[in-house]
Amino acid sequence: MSVGKTADDGMVSIFTHDGVTVFKEDDVLITCKDKPILIGVRDARGRYRIPLVQSSTGTWQPRRPSKKAQSILRQANSVYDLPNTEEAIKWMHAVCGFPVKSTWLKAVQAGGWPLLAVKSIQKYYPETTETSKGHMSQTRKNVRPTKPKPFETINSDSLRGKKLRDVYSKVYDVRETIFSDQTGRFPTRSLSGNQYVMVLVEIDSSCILVEPMKSRKDAKMIRSFNALLLRLRCANIIPKKHVLDNEISKSMKNLIRDEHRMQLELVPPGCHRRNAAEVAIRTSKHTSSAYWLVPPTTSLCNSGIVSFPKPKSP
Repeated sequence: MSVGKTADDGMVSIFTHDGVTVFKEDDVLITCKDKPILIGVRDARGRYRIPLVQSSTGTWQPRRPSKKAQSILRQANSVYDLPNTEEAIKWMHAVCGFPVKSTWLKAVQAGGWPLLAVKSIQKYYPETTETSKGHMSQTRKNVRPTKPKPFETINSDSLRGKKLRDVYSKVYDVRETIFSDQTGRFPTRSLSGNQYVMVLVEIDSSCILVEPMKSRKDAKMIRSFNALLLRLRCANIIPKKHVLDNEISKSMKNLIRDEHRMQLELVPPGCHRRNAAEVAIRTSKHTSSAYWLVPPTTSLCNSGIVSFPKPKSP
């Protein structure tokens, strides 16, 4: 039995002196009464590593962190521990990914932000460098000439035939339509084993949703796609059409058409720019770069800002 393979498939294995049990990640909630005895990490090759140190007798024992190392471990701060409202606004602004003021105000006005008030944001909104650098996805210059071309006139005296005034037009309705695509493989595997990201764009709300994936296998892509659709349906958004690349498996086609009852459209081969998710990947990359621009002594997590003391010079 390979523990790494079961972990990559979204399973949690529990070993005891009697045997082993394997559960799905969503079906397990582990609570601990005390601190763990051993802590290890999984490297890029999928191997679990636990730091060891050799004792005076020649045996190898797990290395325990020293007091100095324990003092620089991550410490999560709560918004309730901040001294004033201005610091709380800065904290929430960083946790939300350094959004621009107008977008943040619209989100707060829509509801669901019990700790934030519109007046507080308007008064204490922080002007950060991360906000500007995270929203620099702009159109390049000199894409096409802006000078108007002279209007060409055609002499129709020499034309023969019956004149017709038939005009043919086709209306393409993009309402209730979603676009999706997958990123390339990331150079480093995450701690959860994810290596890809599925990006979905909903046209009516102009929202960009992302969901991590461990591989590009059908089972992983179906799980990520269902998770993204569930987020849309929780917001009362039910798409009727799905546009994606022509590189798609038969099981995904059956999922979209048969289970979700959506019209399926594939972009032409070699014309991936017809897929709006291609641009959304670039936009989400620029927006998420705001997190990467946080100083190295501070990182973000779901529960707040995690602070690290600055290392002392040798």
